Amino acid sequence: MANTWSFWTLYLGPVLLQQKFKDKKYYDHFIKLINMLHRCLQFTLTMADVLDLRQGLIDWVKVFKESVYVLFLLSEFGSRLCMQVLLSI
Repeated sequence: MANTWSFWTLYLGPVLLQQKFKDKKYYDHFIKLINMLHRCLQFTLTMADVLDLRQGLIDWVKVFKESVYVLFLLSEFGSRLCMQVLLSI
């Protein structure tokens, strides 16, 4: 199962999702993650590569939380899910 997701994410996703988002920034954000994942799969990484990847992933998550995740929460599904979580507490 993990191999299927990995193959889809790394190789099929970038092609199949191209020009599918209303706003290009979401596709560009996805591609930044894919590029970092490809770097993680290199046979050799220097310490500078690791530090660069670490900072890149931190920055990627920050942008995700600021834009993509907020839009999910504002969507009808996201707001219903949040309401269900709050009611279950």
